[in-house]
Amino acid sequence: MVFAGKADTTRSGTDPSALRSTTGPWGTLQFYEVVIRPPSGNLWPGLYDEKSIWSFPDLGKVEVKDLFDALNFSVELKTLIYEQAKWTVQGNFTEVEVNDAIIEKMTPEDRLSLTNWWKTNHADFFQRSITNFEDKNFTAISMALSPEMMHHLRSVCFLRGNVLSTFDRPYLLRKLNSRLEKEELIRTIFTTHSLIVRLEVNPETNLESVIQYWEAGGRNPRVRSIIEGMRSTSGADTLDILHLLPPIPRKYLNSFSTLQDSFPGTAPDCFWTAIQFFRPQTSYRSFDELPVEHFIIGDFDEVEAPTQFGDLVCLFEEESREFVHSYIHIADNLVFTKNGGSFVRPWTLSTLDRMLAIYQSEGEFHRMTFRTITTP
Repeated sequence: MVFAGKADTTRSGTDPSALRSTTGPWGTLQFYEVVIRPPSGNLWPGLYDEKSIWSFPDLGKVEVKDLFDALNFSVELKTLIYEQAKWTVQGNFTEVEVNDAIIEKMTPEDRLSLTNWWKTNHADFFQRSITNFEDKNFTAISMALSPEMMHHLRSVCFLRGNVLSTFDRPYLLRKLNSRLEKEELIRTIFTTHSLIVRLEVNPETNLESVIQYWEAGGRNPRVRSIIEGMRSTSGADTLDILHLLPPIPRKYLNSFSTLQDSFPGTAPDCFWTAIQFFRPQTSYRSFDELPVEHFIIGDFDEVEAPTQFGDLVCLFEEESREFVHSYIHIADNLVFTKNGGSFVRPWTLSTLDRMLAIYQSEGEFHRMTFRTITTP
């Protein structure tokens, strides 16, 4: 059986918010996009920090100034930094607290070069500071923020390859007065796109073929009863595929992780999400800081195309083969995933292109696909 299908573009054009559909061995899936903002209870105090701090490990003040030269900061920008910024040395870290005038003087090129340095030399700070946006047009975000705030937001965003980013959340918070306004800004900045997906079942549907696809070679056997059950209900012709997912993804889809889901020092991320897909229950051992291969060997087989429902796909940098992201293939170009271990990013269903919009790449990723080993 060839698991390939053709998306129906006649009903949607290029509008991601329109109802779209795809037909293949999975049946006919109808799907549309929704936007999800994190609940207030998932926001932690650090997100409200209004100090714009630049951190430089293993560099003294003179070396940081040399770095600004190497990053090609303009004379005007460096002058503002040297005259108005607050410099602090703590242990082997030099921290520079910058004000609004400095931030507003920066160009997108300045932001990009500084961010690239952090990514290479201070990865933890990079992860804490950077915010990536799935929608470069801010379609959903602009509906929730005032024109003035949108102007400020656009002014501090920059492109990292194909990824739209900012590291100036504190600057934006300083533009607001009330705690409620700041909470709404943070929730809006972390807007995530997800999909509502429904399986269409009608008298022409090849029910056995569809059931075989979602059963995934016996890995997901419970779907047979619910798909067959639709035939006995008059007027019911669509089924949310939430009901076709295994227990763990069914529990977490479109929700946010909590402390109960986490382990000291870490939280569920994309790889945790992918390796748990067919498991009956989660395990804290999945948080162990071990190479990707440790969790693959013995539980998964590497497979070639065609990709099937429930296959685990890992993305690596093409040259370095450094792990970047992982997701679960659902059908056609639909995937199940989670963006990082943050409490403000939910588990979602997404199109492949939407998911990849927040991952920087100078070219194609190296992909490896794995399938859960079934026990006889």
